[in-house]
Amino acid sequence: NIAHQLALKGAKVYFGARNKAKAEGAIAEVKKVSPSVPDKNLAPFVADFSDLKQLKASAEELVSKEERLDILVNNAAA
Repeated sequence: NIAHQLALKGAKVYFGARNKAKAEGAIAEVKKVSPSVPDKNLAPFVADFSDLKQLKASAEELVSKEERLDILVNNAAA
């Protein structure tokens, strides 16, 4: 997928999910297929869109960690 390809090219990729376990699962899949991707390039982003208070806190945390966001890729897969 595109997130995996971006990570392979050296981009820092945040894997968004409703909970940390799902985000960590996506990261583990990338590491399983491509163990050479540095851990520092893969990060979870917990964003439960049904909980606006939590979503705002997550967005604020991301903004405090990063100077910019170059691309946002949304995937509405089941």
